[in-house]
Amino acid sequence: MTELVWRPSWLNYWKAFFVAIVLIVGTLVAMGFVSEPLEKIGVPAWVLPLAGFVLALFPLGRAVIDRMRWKYVVKPDGHVAVRYGIIAKETDEIRVQDIRLLGVDQGIIQRIFGLGNVDIATAGHSEVEIHMKGIRNPEEVKEEIRKLQAALKPTNE
Repeated sequence: MTELVWRPSWLNYWKAFFVAIVLIVGTLVAMGFVSEPLEKIGVPAWVLPLAGFVLALFPLGRAVIDRMRWKYVVKPDGHVAVRYGIIAKETDEIRVQDIRLLGVDQGIIQRIFGLGNVDIATAGHSEVEIHMKGIRNPEEVKEEIRKLQAALKPTNE
C-alpha cells in the first residue's frame, strides 16, 4: 500500500470564488457608470477593472493558502496523520490500531457535492483527535482506514 494523501476540496472555498467573481463583475458593471467621471478627473478607464481584479486576488489567495495548509495522510506503516502549516509545520499522528471512533459528518450541501468531514478518535482521548475537514468522498477515506486497520490487526493463532 502506498501513502494516501488528501487535502480539503476546492469546493469548500466556493465563497472565496463567489466573492472574487462579484468583485470582478461588479467593477466591470461599475465601469459603465463611472468611467466618464473618472476620465474627467484624469483617471484612465482601465484602473477600475484592474482594481477589481487585484481585490479579487485576496479571497482567492486566502483560499489557496488555506487549502495548502492542510494535508491528511494515511501511511502504509499504520499511522494516520494531519499536517498543518505552510512555513511552520505541525503534525498530529495516531496509530490505526488505536482508533476507536471513525465517523463521517456531512451536511446536506456537502452530501450534494460529495464532500464531508472524517473524525478520528482513540480510546485514550475523550474528543476527536484528527478532524479531516471538507474532503471528497469521505466514506471512501473511512473505508481505506478500516482496510488498513483490518490488515494490521494481529491474528490470534
